Amino acid sequence: MADFALGMHPLLNVEAIDRTIRELMEHDMIGERLLGRQTVDSLAVKYYVDGDDNGYGKHTYEDVPEVGEASALRRFGITETEKMEAVRRYGLEFVITYEMQKWGLAGTLQRGMRRLARNVANMINEMAYKKLSQEFTVVGSPTRDQIEGKTKSGSYWDDATAGGDNFINDLLDAKAKAKEYGFMLDTAIISPQLELALMKNKDFRDKVGKDVGTGADLVLLRGYIGEFMGINFIVDERFASISGAVDNVLLLERVTAGDLVDAEGLRTAMYNEEQHMRTVVRATRFSAVTLNEPKAVYLIKNVLT
Repeated sequence: MADFALGMHPLLNVEAIDRTIRELMEHDMIGERLLGRQTVDSLAVKYYVDGDDNGYGKHTYEDVPEVGEASALRRFGITETEKMEAVRRYGLEFVITYEMQKWGLAGTLQRGMRRLARNVANMINEMAYKKLSQEFTVVGSPTRDQIEGKTKSGSYWDDATAGGDNFINDLLDAKAKAKEYGFMLDTAIISPQLELALMKNKDFRDKVGKDVGTGADLVLLRGYIGEFMGINFIVDERFASISGAVDNVLLLERVTAGDLVDAEGLRTAMYNEEQHMRTVVRATRFSAVTLNEPKAVYLIKNVLT
């Protein structure tokens, strides 16, 4: 490689970098699967939350009467609450020195791009978790703009004799509460530590193990472990650090609860810093997350002893 020049490594081709980073991110993009997708041409997004409810978030229903021939249809108004969310720039860069490019192993560059991809994917996941859970906050009497949930002080999921029943009962309570507002919880995010505690619990395995199914649209996600009671369970290795506890469980109706808004989607770039003899690989995204339906989210805290 006597005629080697900075930035000329085969793996640093601009198209190859973009393709590699996107492929590496695919299995970690949990946040994108949880949310609806929207694009805007601005650095702020105005969105609307349905305000046609009874004051507690329960949507009202109107009579749909039989209508005679040539008769006018009954009309009703739709009340919307206006909200705003800022779109912010997020990004990260990976530095590759001249020495790494000319004499280093190709695996070094691949590991760097893998770390870049996984960190950018986790950025979207963290935005989604915090927005959907309202910063992992559960209040005793939620208003129409607050999510539902509970903080447990007993009947834990790792109980040696009743863990499986406690797990099932909490899921039933969560699903029933969401149904009151017209939503169907279909996804749960948990930590690896919680997964381990449940898998080690014999009562849980006896009550739950034989009824676990598969959700076809989520099987490619790295942390997907199966479906139970119509809820797809996903294990995210960063969920404990993001949520502040290993035993939090975030349940939601996927896509309905909120939107991922991109002013500019994922972009990758590469440039050389000749004065430092190094090449920089960059990934950026201009994004925001909105919580459109708080009652489509349910947070359970402190499920372990």
